[in-house]
Amino acid sequence: MNTLIKTASLLFIVAYLAACNAGSSDQDHLKKAEGFIATNQTKAAIIELKNALKKNKDNARARFLLGQLSLRQGDPASAEKELRIARKLGTPAESVLPLLADALLKQGKTDELIELDPTGLPSEARARVMATQGTAKLLRGDKADAEKLIMQAVEDYPAAREVQAAQARMLAADGKIEQAIQTITTTLDKDPEYADGWMILGTLEQSRRNHQGAVKAFSRALEINRNDLVSRLARAMSLTQLKELEKAQKDLDKLKRVAPQHGGVNYVQGLVYLSEKKLDDALSAFEQAVASNTSNPAVFYFLSAIHLAKGNLEQADTYAEQFLTKMPGSIEGRKLAARIKMQRNQPAAAESLLLPVVANAKDDEEAMNLLATVLLRQGKTDEALGLLNRIAALKPESAKAQLRMGAGLLLEGEEEKAAIYLKNAAKLDPNNPQAETLLILSLIRQKKFDEALAAAEKYRQKNANSAAPYNLIARIHLFKGDREKAMAALKQAAEIEPGNPQALLLLAQFAIQEKDHAQARKYLEEILQHHREHLGALMQLAALELRENRVEQTISHLEKAIAAHPKALEPRLTLARLYLAQNKPQQAALQLSELNEKQKQNPEALRVIGLIQLANNSFAQARETLENLVATAPEAAEAHFLLARAYAGLNQKDRMERELQKAIELDPNHFNARISYSRLLLQEKKFDAVKEQLKALTKNYAQHPEVLKLQAGLAVAEEKPEQAIAIYEKLMESRPSTANMQILAMLKWRSGDPEGAIALQKSWTEKHPEDKLALLALADSYLKKSLIQEAVATYEKVLKLEPKNVVALNNLAWYLKESDPARALEYAEAAYALAPQEPSILDTYAMVLLANGQKDKALRQIERAVDIAPPSATMVFHHAR
Repeated sequence: MNTLIKTASLLFIVAYLAACNAGSSDQDHLKKAEGFIATNQTKAAIIELKNALKKNKDNARARFLLGQLSLRQGDPASAEKELRIARKLGTPAESVLPLLADALLKQGKTDELIELDPTGLPSEARARVMATQGTAKLLRGDKADAEKLIMQAVEDYPAAREVQAAQARMLAADGKIEQAIQTITTTLDKDPEYADGWMILGTLEQSRRNHQGAVKAFSRALEINRNDLVSRLARAMSLTQLKELEKAQKDLDKLKRVAPQHGGVNYVQGLVYLSEKKLDDALSAFEQAVASNTSNPAVFYFLSAIHLAKGNLEQADTYAEQFLTKMPGSIEGRKLAARIKMQRNQPAAAESLLLPVVANAKDDEEAMNLLATVLLRQGKTDEALGLLNRIAALKPESAKAQLRMGAGLLLEGEEEKAAIYLKNAAKLDPNNPQAETLLILSLIRQKKFDEALAAAEKYRQKNANSAAPYNLIARIHLFKGDREKAMAALKQAAEIEPGNPQALLLLAQFAIQEKDHAQARKYLEEILQHHREHLGALMQLAALELRENRVEQTISHLEKAIAAHPKALEPRLTLARLYLAQNKPQQAALQLSELNEKQKQNPEALRVIGLIQLANNSFAQARETLENLVATAPEAAEAHFLLARAYAGLNQKDRMERELQKAIELDPNHFNARISYSRLLLQEKKFDAVKEQLKALTKNYAQHPEVLKLQAGLAVAEEKPEQAIAIYEKLMESRPSTANMQILAMLKWRSGDPEGAIALQKSWTEKHPEDKLALLALADSYLKKSLIQEAVATYEKVLKLEPKNVVALNNLAWYLKESDPARALEYAEAAYALAPQEPSILDTYAMVLLANGQKDKALRQIERAVDIAPPSATMVFHHAR
């Protein structure tokens, strides 16, 4: 109802105004507009001015006033249009040009602004135009020309507010912020309704990080002109810095309704999201700012930082480089880029980024610590310790600096020197447990166990209610070989702090060593009662379940670990390895699909990814992955062996051989590499080289099945079947299997002992009546000896195990077609139903049909067989029949 009343009222007013306007002239509307302007009713004035222009589009005064009001309302584009028309219609240049200059400046049209010619204007108008032109030059970085213009404006007419504003900006550009603030404040005291002046004051307050003052100034500007988008955006920025995020968001929501694609708006929106820890939203906002061609280089800094936090190192690196291209001297930018390079394992690049920072910002402790870490990564220990010593010397009273120096020395094995700095750190900050902990660890490394125990006891006395000292005491007792005391200390730690992971994980390991898996499980479950997502406990539980061959429970624990720690590498790799062991490479690949770039470059991740690709026969992809692995870990024999497998899949034998040789060179005891290399040599008939490899293999693996098979293969190649048979008979004793039995049968057959081969196969199938492969092989052997009845009986056994076995059905149909054609037809039809496109099945089916007197149907099947595959001599013969 209220809405209807409001709508009706509005329609009445519009109709009334239309009726009133019907007889009014452009001058009448102009007079009304001037009255509204006098009482600050800007919107009403604009309506009247537009009505005047409808009556007379060439009303110069109306055009001028509309341009002036549009500028005041924050619409410089409309202001420019009206002012240019007003000038053409004869409005004096002294009135138009100062306002036109301001409109052009606010649109960023600096070239057009600088082209304005103020020559011949009265001093005030000329000064205002020149001051605005000087501001444009200042914004373009042309400081010298800007200063000339602004100083000339000051000389011509210092009282003009545009001149004083330009003077304040010039002072700020010279770093004289306080003088700039004083100048613009004086202007605002005289002209408190000068919105641009308040905007300048707010910007100056921002530059000295007085965001409260900035918000007040921008708010005053918005009171005067609520359409001032620049002041609203700047206020949103200061509110963000003050963590008044709700207020900042309100400003941004208003701005986005007007300018949703604006680079500055999206940049500040990104900062708000970043403050709210909404990384994905922040990323989207900053990317929109880049898409809008923002000139603010900081957007690239934040994009880089977010991608680093998300583990997207390549994108982080790209944005960091873009930021430094625009801001090469930025200290924070260089430190960010260096952190990224370190994570990408590029310490030399990180060093080159940090050296200028440390050289120029000599007291930047963070940069020095970063550089020290980079130098240590490269093995430049002396330089790193020199930096850490420099930090410690700069801040002798800093416990943190002393602690870092001690830690650095500890890393380099300088335990005694480290202890000096760590003792200093502990004295400077007695409540810092890290210093005491590292000091105790340094004493342990020096094998000063009694001294370490005394220090740990002292630490315990100060922290009686903490589990940490008991864990240290337990470690010392372990090093001393006193397991009982170690376990007692760990149990005390777990009693003081129920669920203490460090203590309970170690107790679980002890229980596993004693094969007390039930107790180990209790310890691990106690951790999870208090820390339900503890990664170490979940991983150990998974390992424990796997020891007991409880695969489903293992997978369950690993999936919980992944759900709780989606960015952790270890549980994903472990589950992928488990799926690989189960011959499920697709599921293994799924576990690694969400790894970030850095994780994918981890050597173990590369190894597992390579294994998945090998299992999927994706040899080209595997080659790329494993070449990367070899580059990352060139001294790892396993990496070279896996790469050899990829080359084997690509039939690149030369490269395969080279990698196998390298693997053996790096690890002479690498069994798989030697076996694979020996097989390759055997294929190439390099028998002496095979024998050399066998000498090495038999030292440690004389009875290994693969070594025995290799020896048998060599015997066959050298035409020594008796030796090969003897080896496989030995294998059948130690490792009986279908495959070994089949090879032994084949060897017997080739050596002229088919009866022995059949006897072996028959004996095996009697002991293993459900072995279908062995039964099929036995039937084949019977056929070779023309023992048809025995073959038929064997095929029937196969069908009892697998009623849809096509080979058995087809062969039974073939060999029964003469003696029992009706039964043969049943088998042939069953085989045909299973493989209707197989030529050999069609051929058998046709011959069985013929045997059953169905000549026409038989002919059609033969013709189909010929159509499907090129006809063999047998098929042609059958067709002729």
